[in-house]
Amino acid sequence: MMTAIETDLLGALYATGSAIDAMRRRGGGAIVNIASISALRHGRKTPCGFAGYDVAKIGMIRMTTWLASLARTDGIRVNCLAPGWIGTDPVRK
Repeated sequence: MMTAIETDLLGALYATGSAIDAMRRRGGGAIVNIASISALRHGRKTPCGFAGYDVAKIGMIRMTTWLASLARTDGIRVNCLAPGWIGTDPVRK
C-alpha cells in the first residue's frame, strides 16, 4: 500500500511543487493531474480495487481542488482527469 501512495501521490505532490515554482517564475501555466474513478467508488460491491491506489488517487483529486486558487493568484490552472475503467485483460476478468 505504501508504495502506491509514495509513487502515485507523493511523487505527484513533489513534482507539482517543482512545477508550481517554475510556473511562477514564468508567469503562469497549467497542471493536469490524473486520478481515477476507482477512488470514487464508495461502498463498492465487487472485490476489485486496491486501497493504496484509491487513497493516492483521491489525494490527487483533493490536491487539485486545494490548488485551484493558483489560477487567481498566480495564473496557474490546475485540473484533474479521472478516467474510467480501461478494458485491459485483468479488468475484463
